[in-house]
Amino acid sequence: MHPNLLEDHGLSAALSALIEDYRNRLNIDIDFEPLAINKLLPSDARTTLYRIAQEALTNIERHANATEVTVKITVNDAWFILSISDNGCGFDTQKLSRNKSPFVGIGLRNMSERISYFNGRLDIYSASLGTKVVAKLPKKLLKYSNSEKR
Repeated sequence: MHPNLLEDHGLSAALSALIEDYRNRLNIDIDFEPLAINKLLPSDARTTLYRIAQEALTNIERHANATEVTVKITVNDAWFILSISDNGCGFDTQKLSRNKSPFVGIGLRNMSERISYFNGRLDIYSASLGTKVVAKLPKKLLKYSNSEKR
């Protein structure tokens, strides 16, 4: 399924709606810091970041026992960055990567495969005080056009 909001209004609007759904379902505080730009990335790249956010929020819902989440979109000199962080229980990333079961960590693998298609990076930091998922797409993917700014 591909949300129409993503195509019609861009990543920030689609993420805002997704986050609102999780806020209402989980009854937790989710802070969202969007970029005020519409359709800055190609459609398939926007879809990738949307799916990564969706998977990260689902993992938070299922495993983290978090009470606070922050979703942030930023751009620096090299990357377009989506970060999702929580104050949940965290997990052992090394143990997960050593587990050979095809069913363990499939969501994280899917996130990594999605971002690698664009020569991006997926970094996951986790400890007992929470987890942070950082998806980075090369800045060269960005489209700068006056017609595409909001």
